[in-house]
Amino acid sequence: MKKIYIAGPMSSGDLMVNVRNGIEVARKLRKAGINYFLPHTDILEHLVYPEPAEVWLKHDFDWIDACDALFRMPGYSSGASQEVNYAYRTDTPVHYDLDKVINIYATIRTVEGEVDDYAHIDWSKKVTVGCEEPGPMGDLPGPIVHMSKRMPTRFENPDNEADPSN
Repeated sequence: MKKIYIAGPMSSGDLMVNVRNGIEVARKLRKAGINYFLPHTDILEHLVYPEPAEVWLKHDFDWIDACDALFRMPGYSSGASQEVNYAYRTDTPVHYDLDKVINIYATIRTVEGEVDDYAHIDWSKKVTVGCEEPGPMGDLPGPIVHMSKRMPTRFENPDNEADPSN
C-alpha cells in the first residue's frame, strides 16, 4: 500500500482551520486505500511537549523518506516549502493535485489481495474498487477511484468471456 506525506500550512493563518484541511485531505486518501502521514496531528504532542521547529522538521524529513510521494496542500507555509525542497532533493515525487495523487496511488482490491498498479490487474478475477459511504439522503455510494479508462464490472473481463465463477 502506498504512503503519501501531506505537506501544507499549519501555523500560518488559523491553526485549527489548517489542521482540519489536512484531516480532510488525509480522509480522502484513506478512503482511496492510500496510507498517509499528516504532520498536522503532531500539534497535540507539541502542545504537551513543545519542541523547536528544527526538531519537528527533522521528524518530518524522516517521514518523507518513508513515504512514496509528497502531496503539497495549497497555502503559504515556510515549513511545507522546506519539506517540498527536501522531497525534491531526495527524489521523492511531489504532487499538487489531490485527484491526480488518488488516481496514481490508489490501491485497488481484488479477491487475491491488493494491486497497487492499475496496469497489472488480472481482469479475469473479480475486482472491487473502494467507494465512499452513502450520502445523508441514502443516495448510492460513488467511486473514489476514477481511472482514465473504463474498468470492467465485477463479472466482465476484457475478452468478454463468461465469468468462471458462474
